[in-house]
Amino acid sequence: MFLLRWLSYLPLSVLYLISDFIFFIGYYVVRYRRGIVRKNIQSCFPEKSETEIRKIERGFYSRLADFLVESIKAITISPSELKKRVVFKNPEFFIESHNSGHNVLVCACHQFNWELAMLCGALSLQTTIDPIYMKLTNHAFNELIYRIRSRFGGQPIEMSASGLKYARAIKSGHAIANVGDQIPPKTGADVLWIPFFGIDTAWFTGQEQLSKMFKMTPLFLWVENPKRGFYEIEFVPLADPKKPYKQGEVTRNYVAKLEQMIRKTPTDWLWSHKRWKHSRADFK
Repeated sequence: MFLLRWLSYLPLSVLYLISDFIFFIGYYVVRYRRGIVRKNIQSCFPEKSETEIRKIERGFYSRLADFLVESIKAITISPSELKKRVVFKNPEFFIESHNSGHNVLVCACHQFNWELAMLCGALSLQTTIDPIYMKLTNHAFNELIYRIRSRFGGQPIEMSASGLKYARAIKSGHAIANVGDQIPPKTGADVLWIPFFGIDTAWFTGQEQLSKMFKMTPLFLWVENPKRGFYEIEFVPLADPKKPYKQGEVTRNYVAKLEQMIRKTPTDWLWSHKRWKHSRADFK
């Protein structure tokens, strides 16, 4: 962990040179999860040629390497540099939604760089944002991620925490952030099956449940990367808190926005996880 902290003091211009090296080793030498990445991209874009698939694949590995060094930089990045690199296009929409009496639920996903986006939210959106996280088995890395996500006032909430902890955060006026494209476990999870790139896919309903239980405004975190090291964020409503949410409305709108964003910039989503490793039969 000391080495990572030391590296975090290097300017991003230097860290991106390290990223280029990581990309070369990861893609050409180690071939990290190449089979999974290739299969996922081919399944989602069957209409694309082999050349187009490989272009997306290489772009993804380059962006993944950037994500790693940017996450290291997040350990010590200054508030001023973070705000320069992460710009919210409609912060007033978030602030008005949050101040309307319905706390905001930020519905994020594994679109690079979700860590910087949610970290900067505490600096730019006039409220504390508590991210929901899945505890890592490696204690040292879990502690590191926790410290990064809580740097600017956020109080990370473990996914398995009781509803009382969520209620306390919301009562305190905090917004909640959740990454909703996780792979649900085969047991102990309420799931909704929704097509994703035409593939029957299981989705957590946690965002749906939180929105209904605490009358929160669910806002999709649309992330774009106009140039290396810089991000533009837009909040997109997934439902109207003034009206009763229809069954599955939040989740279905989330999935639709997620697919739309990935189709626009397919290199920026986390293709290396086994998103379709479960079938309906696994949940019976």
